[in-house]
Amino acid sequence: MAKKIVGSELVVKICVILTLLLFSWSAYDHVQASSTASRCEFQTVLVRQGDTVWTIASNFVSPKEDIRTLITIIKNTNALGNNVEIHPGQILKIPVRH
Repeated sequence: MAKKIVGSELVVKICVILTLLLFSWSAYDHVQASSTASRCEFQTVLVRQGDTVWTIASNFVSPKEDIRTLITIIKNTNALGNNVEIHPGQILKIPVRH
C-alpha cells in the first residue's frame, strides 16, 4: 500500500513539474513574440490559393530565427485563431525589420 501512495505522489509531482515547464515555455514564447512585434514595421501580404501561415512566414524569416516565433507574431497581429486558418484574398500584416 505504501508503494502505491509513493508512486502516485511521484506521478503527481512529475505532472506538476511538466505543467509548469510547459506554461513557462508558452509564456516565454508570447513575451518574445510581443517584444519582437513592438520593434517592427509591417508589410501587408495578400493570401493566395495554397498559402499557409508557415509558407508566408518562411519568406520573412532569416535562417537564424525560429519560424514558430514569427508565426506566433503573425497569428497575434492578425487576430487569427489557434488553428491559424487563412483564406485566399485575406490580407495579413507581416512584421519586417529594417
